[in-house]
Amino acid sequence: MYRDQLKEHRASIADLREGFGDKVLPPIHRATTLSECPGEAKTIFEKDPKSRSAAEYETLTKIVLRY
Repeated sequence: MYRDQLKEHRASIADLREGFGDKVLPPIHRATTLSECPGEAKTIFEKDPKSRSAAEYETLTKIVLRY
């Protein structure tokens, strides 16, 4: 999972985008809610549907389905 506060994560994304351009999909940010989902046997959409994580996964899904 991605943390934009970490220099290494930002650098990795920048390197990927430099090499692959718009083929690099947006990262999913790290969140406690996401870490809790497997233990509760829930998806992020069941646990916290209005969260940033849910929105990022929804965006990612829409991008993938367009391919």
